[in-house]
Amino acid sequence: MHTGIELRPASDHPACGIGQWITRSRGDVLAVLVIGFLTIAFFWPMIRPWPPRLYMMEGDFSRQFYPFRFFEGREWWSGRIPLWNPDMFAGHPFQADVQTAVFYPLAFADAVVFGRSGLPYAALEGEVVIHTFLAGLFTYMLARLFTRSRLGALVAGIAFAFGGFITSYPAEQLPLLETAVWLPVIVLFLELAARRAVGWRWLVLASGALGIAVLAGHSQTLLFILYATEAYVIWRFWRAGARWTSVLASAVIYPLGGACLSAVQILPTLEFLGYSTRDQMSYAEAAWGYLPSALWEVVVPLWHDEKALSIGVVALVLAARGAWVSRREPLAFWTVAGLLALPLSLGGSTPLFWLLYHLAPGWNLFRDQERVIYLFSFAASLLAGRGVADLLDTACPLTIRAWAVAVGLGALLALGAGVLGFVPGMTAGMRHNLFLDAAVLAVLAVLLAVRAQGARGWIGRIILAALVPLVAGELFVINAGNNLSPTSPVPVARLERTAEYIRTFPEPFRVRGISEAVFPSNYGMVLGLPTIGGDTPIQIRRMRDMLAADADWRVWQILNVKFFISDRGPLPGLTLVFQDGNLKTYKMEDSLPRAWAVRKVLVAPDLETARRMILVPANHPGDVVVLERKPSIGPFRPGPRPDVRITHLDPQRIVIDAEADGNAMLVLAQQYYPDWIAYRDGQPVPTFRANVLAMAFELPPGRHHFEIVYRPWSFYLGAVISLLTLASGLLYLAWPRIHGSGQR
Repeated sequence: MHTGIELRPASDHPACGIGQWITRSRGDVLAVLVIGFLTIAFFWPMIRPWPPRLYMMEGDFSRQFYPFRFFEGREWWSGRIPLWNPDMFAGHPFQADVQTAVFYPLAFADAVVFGRSGLPYAALEGEVVIHTFLAGLFTYMLARLFTRSRLGALVAGIAFAFGGFITSYPAEQLPLLETAVWLPVIVLFLELAARRAVGWRWLVLASGALGIAVLAGHSQTLLFILYATEAYVIWRFWRAGARWTSVLASAVIYPLGGACLSAVQILPTLEFLGYSTRDQMSYAEAAWGYLPSALWEVVVPLWHDEKALSIGVVALVLAARGAWVSRREPLAFWTVAGLLALPLSLGGSTPLFWLLYHLAPGWNLFRDQERVIYLFSFAASLLAGRGVADLLDTACPLTIRAWAVAVGLGALLALGAGVLGFVPGMTAGMRHNLFLDAAVLAVLAVLLAVRAQGARGWIGRIILAALVPLVAGELFVINAGNNLSPTSPVPVARLERTAEYIRTFPEPFRVRGISEAVFPSNYGMVLGLPTIGGDTPIQIRRMRDMLAADADWRVWQILNVKFFISDRGPLPGLTLVFQDGNLKTYKMEDSLPRAWAVRKVLVAPDLETARRMILVPANHPGDVVVLERKPSIGPFRPGPRPDVRITHLDPQRIVIDAEADGNAMLVLAQQYYPDWIAYRDGQPVPTFRANVLAMAFELPPGRHHFEIVYRPWSFYLGAVISLLTLASGLLYLAWPRIHGSGQR
C-alpha cells in the first residue's frame, strides 16, 4: 500500500546515502527555506536588530502572557517549579491555570534560556515568530503527503501561516497560536497511521503531538482539534479498510495517550476548574460568535476587518478547485470540516451550536465561538495546495479563446470593482478590498488560463510557480503589520520608580492599583509588587466575586494590602507617601500584616453568611476571624494578641513562629486553596477558610512552629503519569531498533 513516503535502498557507503537523501530532498529544503524567509520578512519590522522597531501591541500578549513567562523564568532559575504565584490574586495556582503553559516545551525553553535576569519582551515576541514558521512548516509537511506536490504544499503552508487566522488575534492570544500549530502534525501522523490500517507507531506519535498541544495551553482550540481529529480517525481508518475493532481501539488510544502524556497539566487544571469561574457557563455566555454578515470576509478580505476569516482570494479560488478534485480523497473530510466551521463560527445564530452545547461534552465551557474558524482556515489552506497540485497535472493546447476569457474576466472584475467603489456608503477599506480582489483575480485568471491551456514542462511550472508570490503577496498586503505598534506596551519604565520605593518597605505587603491602565495587575510579578488583582481568564470564583463586590477596604485588610497606586487625589484612610509625576502611592493607615493571630472566632453556617459577617464593622479582621467550620480547640477567651513572626517566605513555603497564652487562630493573609498543607511542630494540622478568602490554623497555648507548604496532589500524580507515558511511548517507538527487528 502506498504510504506517501518513498523508500529506496540506501547505499552501502554512509556518505552516499546522505548525499542521495540531500539530492532527493533539496526541493523540500528549498520550500522550507522559502517559508522561513517569508516569516522573517513578515515580522522584520519587529525583529530587525536596529531601531526603530515595532512591538507586539498592548493587549493580552503584553498584559497576561509576558508577565506569566517572566514569572516562570524567575521561578525556574530560583530552583522551583512555578506551581504557585504569590504575586497575583493574593496567591494563585499558577501551573494549574492552563494558559500559563508551564510545561509546554517551547515555552519552557524560552523561560529558561532568556529568563535568568528577567525575561526580555523580545523573547516572548520570538515565540510568535517561531510558531508562525512552524504553522507553515507543519502544514507544508502534511500537504506534501496529501498532494505529493512541493509547489502545492508550499502554497498550503503559506496560506495557513500568513492567512488571516494565524496572523490575527492568535498572536495576541499566544496559547491559542501555540496550540493551533500542532493540528497539521497530528493529522500527518494520523494519515500515515491510516495508510497502514492501522500503523500503531504513527498513532502513538499522533498521541504525542496531541499531548504537546494540550501543554500549549488553549483549551478551546484543543477542543476543536480533538473533535475534528477524532472524527477523522474514525472516518479515515474505516475508509482505509481497518477492522472495526481497530477503529474503535484507535479512537480510544489516540486521545487517551495524549491525555496521559499531558496529565501533568490536565489533572491540576481539572482540580482548579472546580473552584474557578469556569465551572459553569450559561448558553447566552457561550453562544457569542460572528455576525452572519461577517462571513462576507471569506470572499472579501477586510470587509468588516475580521481578518481571521480570510486566507486570501487567490488561495480561496485554488481551494475551491482543490475541494472539487479531492472529493473522493482523504482531503474530502477536511472540505466538510471547513464548511461546517463556517456556520459554527456564528455561535448561537445557528442550530448547530445549540446541538453541540447541549449534546457534546466541552462545548458548554467556552465563549467566543468564532474561533472555530480556525478549522476553516486550516482546511482551505490544504485544499488550496491540492488545487495547485491539480493544475500541475493539467495541460491542454493553448487557444486564443482561453486568453480572451482570462483577460476578459480580469477586465470585468476591475470594471466591477471600479463601479462598486463609488457606491454610497462604501468605506475606504471596502474600496481597497474590492480593487485588491479584482487585481488578484485578474492576475490569477491569466495564470490559470496559461497553465491549464498551454504551457507544458518547465515553462508551465515556472508560470504556475508565480502563484507562490501571488498568494504570499496578497496575504502580506492584507495582514502585514497585524498586532504591531511603534511603542513598547511594557509599563515597567513608567512604574519602576514607584516600585523601587515600595520595595524598600521591610515587611511583607501587597498593593492595589486603581485600575489596570494605571497599574496592570500582572506586572506585580515583574516589578516585585505582590497584588490582590490579576489578569487571567480563569480565576478562583470567591476572589473574583469579592473583588467585584463593594467591599474593597475589608478585602484589603484581610489580604495584607498596604499600598494603593493611583493617579487621583487621596481617599479617606490613605496617606500619600510617594509621587512620581502623576503616579501617586498611598499607604493604608489601617492595614494588617501578612500573618497574625486572633482570640475571637465566629463560625458561619454557609458562604453567604460568612460574607455578611466579615462586612460587619465590629468584626475587624485584626481581632475577629470568621470561619466556615468549627475548630477542634476552644474555648476562645479574650486576652493579649499572640506574638506571630514570619521567619521564611517564598512562593511555596511559609514558616511562622507563634506564641499564645490561650487558644487562638493563626490567620495567614493568602488566598485559600486546598493544596496548601500545614504542619504545627512537625505534625499535620487542618487548614481553615478564614474571612471568606484567607487561611487560618489552630494555635493552642504555648510556643509553636508552623510550616505551610504548597503540595498539589494533582500535579504530582499527573507528573508520574506523564513521565511513565513518555517513557513507555519512547520505548515502544524505539523497540524495533533495540530488538534488532522490524522497520524503522
